[in-house]
Amino acid sequence: MSRNILIITGGTGGHTIPAVNFFNYLESNENEVYLLTDYRGSKYINEVNENKIFKIYSSHFSGNLYFKLKAIIKLLVGLIQSCIIFVRLKPKTIVSFGSYASSTPLVCFLLFKFFFKTSLYIHEQNSVVGKVNKIFIKFSNQIFMNFEKEYLNIKKY
Repeated sequence: MSRNILIITGGTGGHTIPAVNFFNYLESNENEVYLLTDYRGSKYINEVNENKIFKIYSSHFSGNLYFKLKAIIKLLVGLIQSCIIFVRLKPKTIVSFGSYASSTPLVCFLLFKFFFKTSLYIHEQNSVVGKVNKIFIKFSNQIFMNFEKEYLNIKKY
């Protein structure tokens, strides 16, 4: 049975670069690891086998009404793309590095976690826990932080 690890990231280099470093570490230790990112985050990924990278559409909601409608369409497409990737990979472990780009793949995680018996781990690289990580922390096995700071109300730290 496959023991795939899926790393989810995107958006900015602040999310993507740590995720790529972790990807490289896992791959160098002979793990079957894949990287899921949005098109914006993909520009920060270098020297990774293209067959190990999945790109999805994503968006945030800031902007005028036209931008928000366009964002909804991108998120729906990203959700469908994420579901196809999940069914294809059947990941056993997911490590999410946050950002709005990880929101639709994490919704897919909720849909498929019981079928594939998937575990979720969250990595928060900022000193303040981001919105997406705050939402999905209750579904995670554990959260990893980059700062030695007491994070109130987070029992999985």
